[in-house]
Amino acid sequence: MEILYRKEQLNNIVRDFYNITKIQLGVLDTEFNFVARYVESEVNFCSYIQQNGCQEDCLCSDEEILRRCEKDKCAQRHICHAGLVDYAFPIVYGENIVGYIIMGRIRSSMDFEKVYARIKSTDIKKSTLKKHWNRLAFYNDEQIQSVANLAAMLVNYIISRDMVYLEQNFFELQVKKYLMENLSSDLSVDSLCKELCVSKNVLYKLFHNSFHCSVNEYITNTRINEAKRMLSDKDMTVSQVCETVSNWNYPYFCRLFKIKTGVTPLKYRKENALE
Repeated sequence: MEILYRKEQLNNIVRDFYNITKIQLGVLDTEFNFVARYVESEVNFCSYIQQNGCQEDCLCSDEEILRRCEKDKCAQRHICHAGLVDYAFPIVYGENIVGYIIMGRIRSSMDFEKVYARIKSTDIKKSTLKKHWNRLAFYNDEQIQSVANLAAMLVNYIISRDMVYLEQNFFELQVKKYLMENLSSDLSVDSLCKELCVSKNVLYKLFHNSFHCSVNEYITNTRINEAKRMLSDKDMTVSQVCETVSNWNYPYFCRLFKIKTGVTPLKYRKENALE
């Protein structure tokens, strides 16, 4: 399974989010590598502590929240080792996590003395750290939750605009496997949406891009093609073939088969039966 990322669009979103909120946000792949991020050029609170002995602590803090996000498949929040609020959100496509959004470096109401006590590096000067701490924009709990809600909406926007998506072949294999295992069931747009965990709009778009036809048309063609294969084998009656490949009644199956192939099921069998 290959996951594809539209990096230019993702970088634009990350930059716009920072310009509005002044909160840094990044998009990562499933291996926790950044696909898109906005990095300030000037030295700030986080870059200062990373440059002075705390880079490993920062990486471990990010990985810890991302691992929780990976395990639970839902948004996670924590206070990092340096006293800042971080959030992580899974980007879910169907049932698969295809990436993550991490949002952090948010100053909360924690007292600076407590923040300084959390820093393990002896290379950091307290006065310099405090200067960078005071430059951070302060957000109360309600504001932090509101920004987190915006980031969660951004996840849905990224999926709806196909900025992160599975390789097309993977979707096609999922569809074909499900249909072949459920031909005699009540196959419908709703059942496919439920199975693939996507909305109707996303399903329609994927079918158009992959199969160049509607969902119902593809289901019908799959059933007819499987019926043609089975009719070549004399061991099954036409009625049994109908029951195996569809939930249609027998007259409807015969009528639709003739529309699609130009001949009745019986005539098709006579012309194509295996010896």
